[in-house]
Amino acid sequence: MTRTVLAALGCLFVLALGGCGEPETVRNGNTSSTPARNASPANNGVPGQASIDPNTSANTAENPVAATRNRKRDEMRQTAGDPPANYDIEEMLKRSTRPAPENSTFAVAMANVVVERRIFLNHPILAKVEKVTDGARSTLKVETTDGRTLDLRPNAVEALSVASSAAIMQAAGLQMPRSKPMDRKPGAANRN
Repeated sequence: MTRTVLAALGCLFVLALGGCGEPETVRNGNTSSTPARNASPANNGVPGQASIDPNTSANTAENPVAATRNRKRDEMRQTAGDPPANYDIEEMLKRSTRPAPENSTFAVAMANVVVERRIFLNHPILAKVEKVTDGARSTLKVETTDGRTLDLRPNAVEALSVASSAAIMQAAGLQMPRSKPMDRKPGAANRN
């Protein structure tokens, strides 16, 4: 039984290897590694001119997997139609929101523009950072908890989804407020 299975696998291997090369065609008694170019309606009956008929599979030297993938891709393109002209960016951002470092959330929406938004949930200074990319042009805005909006260079903060709040604040020219010294009760002794 093992020999039968091995023999069957060997035959399949030989058949698979045999189907991987380009077919040889005979032209005037000589063998050639390129397919013959016959006269067809697609090339207006001119012999020696390549056929350009997209519906024939003889014109492609693809393996069956690639041919299937390309056929499915073309079917999807035909059935997809045009994308809607009115995008709801806020809805896209809402659906793509995920947790990010330093108790923040990150969301991205891709439509006719790419919008990246990071919201800090309890940062003392940063409220929101948003980068909008429209083709080759980008804008980067930082909103603070006191309502200020600062415009930055588009590449001032790398990887907005994981950038530290310190890096964002440094790029915006912001500083953390100094912590107040702890008030001590009068008469409390310093025990060291």
